[in-house]
Formats: sequence, C-alpha cells, structure tokens
Amino acid sequence: MHVAIGCSYTAGMGLHTTQAYPHLMDYENLSRPGCDIEYCLWRAHQAVEYGATRILFQLTSWDRITLSREGRDNFVKNTSWSRPPRFEHYTVADYVASEPDSHIRWIYDEHVMSNWRTENLAQRLIEFRTWAGWQDCEVVYYDWLQRHKGTIMHPKLKELLPAKSVLDWLGQDHYLDKYYHVNAQGHKLIAEGYFD
Repeated sequence: MHVAIGCSYTAGMGLHTTQAYPHLMDYENLSRPGCDIEYCLWRAHQAVEYGATRILFQLTSWDRITLSREGRDNFVKNTSWSRPPRFEHYTVADYVASEPDSHIRWIYDEHVMSNWRTENLAQRLIEFRTWAGWQDCEVVYYDWLQRHKGTIMHPKLKELLPAKSVLDWLGQDHYLDKYYHVNAQGHKLIAEGYFD
C-alpha cells in the first residue's frame, strides 16, 4: 500500500480528489487541510501499522499546531486527550477563516514554536523514518514552500529532502490561489516528475 500524507497542498485543495497527485500516482491520500507535522506523524504511524510500504510525507510549515477541543475545564478534570468522535480540530485553515477577535486567531497570531519543540519534531521525523524502514516501509520526505524565498528548514532534515521543494521545482505558473495551492496541471506535473 502506498500512502501520501500532508496538508491541503497534498490533499489537492480546490480540486476534485481525482486530480490530486496522490490519486494520479495511485497512492491513498491521507492528507488533512491545515494540519501540522505532528498530525502527519500520527497518520504516518497508522499507515505503517496498516501495512504501508511507501509513504510520501509532505512536511507542512513548522509554525503550525493542531489543537483539539472537547468539553470545558479539562485541566481541572485532568482530561489530557480527546476521545473521538466528540471533538473538534482547529488548524491553520481555521485561522485563515476566523474572525479578527476569535481565540483561534489569537493563538496563531501570538504563539511561536520553541527551539525544543522544533528540535524534538525534527528528531521524531528522523526516528520515524528509521522505524518505518524496520517495518519495510520507505518514507520519502519533501517540502512544499519555496526555499529560495527564505522558508526555514530544520538543519537535521536537509539531507533527507529532495534538492528542491515542490514549488521551487514546479515554478509559479500553476498557482490556484494566494496560499500556494496548485492547479490540476501542476498536480499532474508533480505526479509525473517530482519524485523521480
């Protein structure tokens, strides 16, 4: 089983699911718009446990955080995790659509990722790739946003990534919107040549 994991870029936001490059490559698309790297790691672990033999793992931006909400007074009640299906996820996609005075906008506007979090996340990605290899699953990491415009990539991961990010490879002629989603032709080109 081949699986693609990432955010809205891999999900094919704005396109029919059959136009997204995972579908064109005959990969199961487990992407979720707006998600962060930790959410992608969770989905990737599930995929390996269900028998994936190859994972295309799109790294989202490092400043994303996926939050869950369920009930009230969770700290006081020592409720430290959500129990499906009664919970909501808040992602960067919710931030884009949020009102100026909303709590989700405040969190995304005010928080910054600490060095220990990004160090830990980079190490977890390296460890996940090793663990998946022990399960006979190849993991291919790749990034989406333009590196030449100053997008920061963690030094520990540079050697695990392709020479160019997707958008550096693809160019600017295939943007669907101002958020760097690409059109159907762009997805077709990615499917046909980016992972070679």
